[in-house]
Amino acid sequence: MSTLTLTELLLRIEQNGGPEGLDLARTDLSGLDAGPEAIAAELARLRATSPDARPLWLCDQTGGINLEGANLHRANLSGARLARANLAEADLERADLSGADLREALLRDARLERARLASASLTGANLDAAAMHRAELSEANLQGASLCEAQLDGASLRSALLQGARLQEAVLEGADLRGANLSGASLNEAGLEGANLCEADLQGAVLTEASLEGADLSRANLGRAVLDQASLEGANLSDANASDANLNEASLEGACLVRANLQRANLGEARLEGADLRGCTVENAHLEGAHLTGADLRDVHAAHANLREANLEGARLQSADLRGACLAGANLRHADLRHANTEGADLSGAELEEARTPHGRGSWPGPWPWAAEAMAEVAREVGQATAEAARAATEAARQAAEELELVSPDVQGGKGDFTLTIPSEGAEAVRLHVRRGNVELVAEDRQDIQVHGKGGNADDLEVLRSADAVEIRQKAPEHWSGWPGFGHMPQRLDLTVRLPQTLGSVAARTGLGNITGRGLASRVDLSTGKGDITLTEGAAESRLSTGLGSISVSGARGDLTARTGSGEIVVQGISGGYAHVTTGSGRITLRGGRLDGLEASSGAGDIQCSCALGRGVFSLQSGAGVITVEMPADQAVQIEATSGMGQIKSDWPLVRVGRPGPVAVGSVRMVGSAGDEAERARLNVRTGMGNIFLRRLGTAAPVPEAPVTEPAVEAAPEPEAAPNPPAGPVGEEPAETRGRMAILESLARGEITVDEAEEL
Repeated sequence: MSTLTLTELLLRIEQNGGPEGLDLARTDLSGLDAGPEAIAAELARLRATSPDARPLWLCDQTGGINLEGANLHRANLSGARLARANLAEADLERADLSGADLREALLRDARLERARLASASLTGANLDAAAMHRAELSEANLQGASLCEAQLDGASLRSALLQGARLQEAVLEGADLRGANLSGASLNEAGLEGANLCEADLQGAVLTEASLEGADLSRANLGRAVLDQASLEGANLSDANASDANLNEASLEGACLVRANLQRANLGEARLEGADLRGCTVENAHLEGAHLTGADLRDVHAAHANLREANLEGARLQSADLRGACLAGANLRHADLRHANTEGADLSGAELEEARTPHGRGSWPGPWPWAAEAMAEVAREVGQATAEAARAATEAARQAAEELELVSPDVQGGKGDFTLTIPSEGAEAVRLHVRRGNVELVAEDRQDIQVHGKGGNADDLEVLRSADAVEIRQKAPEHWSGWPGFGHMPQRLDLTVRLPQTLGSVAARTGLGNITGRGLASRVDLSTGKGDITLTEGAAESRLSTGLGSISVSGARGDLTARTGSGEIVVQGISGGYAHVTTGSGRITLRGGRLDGLEASSGAGDIQCSCALGRGVFSLQSGAGVITVEMPADQAVQIEATSGMGQIKSDWPLVRVGRPGPVAVGSVRMVGSAGDEAERARLNVRTGMGNIFLRRLGTAAPVPEAPVTEPAVEAAPEPEAAPNPPAGPVGEEPAETRGRMAILESLARGEITVDEAEEL
């Protein structure tokens, strides 16, 4: 390895015609003093003889040495003084810069893969878009440095100082940041998947939309941190301090938050399906609208927390402290609230169907809080006998709720591939809960339940049995297993479950994973925090929910509820029943079959419904998207269609009418009816921005035209198919037609209401 002094280095730069392409690979520059003072001294000596000299080794921008674009591959720069140096686009791969002084240096787009920068000083340095894969930066000082879009995947930043650093869109996947100080740092949209942030200080850091899937944040300090819309699926936040943190709309499906401190934190609309919050503190936290389906909240400290309209379906809340908490309108179906303290809690309007009731202090004597109040009043009025009867009924309900007992199934196979066989005699319901993994449910002509698992052990599952139900669930270990040294994702466990066709109900939940059901004739309840749901060959009643993913249903034979936070919903061949389908963002398609009622809503996405309609109410609404409704030619229907900005084209006769309230530019509202009034479906179609097409099944989509500016009725192509035909050709009109047109014209002028027009 050759050695250069500062004078020799400056000469080499001049001889090369500048630093770009200068070959300094494997050069020994350890201890080199090329700091601003040394460079200023060299410049003074040069200008003593050449006052107008502009040396190529000087960076005019910083006043430091100019090594932009130089080849310093495997060079030894340990202990070198390079403050304010220009090393932009330089090749420093595998270079040794440990202990170097690089304060305010320019390292933009530099190559620093596997470089050694342990204990280096990089305060205020510019490392934007630098390639630093697997670089060694332990105990380095990067306070106030800019690392936007830097590639730091696999890098070691253990105990590094990064206060106030800018790391927007930086890639830190699998990086080691244990004990690092990132207080006040900006990490918006940074990629920290699988990163190790154990005991890191992130106070006041901004991580909006950052990706932290599977990251280890155990014992980290996240006080006042901003993690809005951050992805923390499967992350480990056990014993972390996130008090006053903002996690609005954050994704924490399957995350571990055991004993975490989330006092006063904002978790509004956060996704916590399948998360482990045992012993977590969320006192005075904001969890309004949070998604906690299947979450483990045993021993949680939630006094005075706001859980209004939160989804806690199937959550485990045993011994939870809910004193003074707001659970108004919350979904607590199938939740386990035994021994929870609900003193002073607001449960008005909460859904408590099939919930296991609490029996600790502040509990109610039954599954319904309003029933508890009524029973207490009755006890006061009619005396001790009624009170004793109420207590007896409560005790009976408690005993029934605690009838589940562990059973030992027949086990075949070993680690990674096993099969459980579970007797199902007398069982009417099966409930399955997996923390992470795909689930396939298949109904067959059989008398037992067979569970085939891949990716884990049979011991990962526990099977419980009551008189009429079988419950299969993945255990929650005290210490999550996962990637060594990085995140702590729960063990993935993919299950194929073969069930008897005679079951009355089947429920399956997974924190992370897809769910598939086939041939399930019973009542079905499927939920995943993140993943797709597919249900084929129908079910008598279906409730499907995913936080992020698509939903596909074919052959449903009863009521259907399908919800996704973001994703497409496709329903094919439904046979009667009411359908309630909702997506925050995505397309909705209903094709074939017949519906008795419909509520379809997309925050942003197209909606298409091609079904026969019964006599119920059918509401289709999109914030921004095209809505297409195809109906049989002889469909009896009452139509109201509204577009805030778009066109309405119909194969049925419609008239344009005014909209209630202020009318926006470009908005249009049209109404009409056809067929026997007693048989009419009530169809309400509304889009904030987009076109609306109403057409007969089997006809092509109409060509969009400009919105109607005067009251008009659009003629149907086949008058005989429309019970209320529009005005005919010039000539004598039947009296009935003239009367109908007069009513429609009055409606268009706003002289009468839609209801009054229907009466006339």
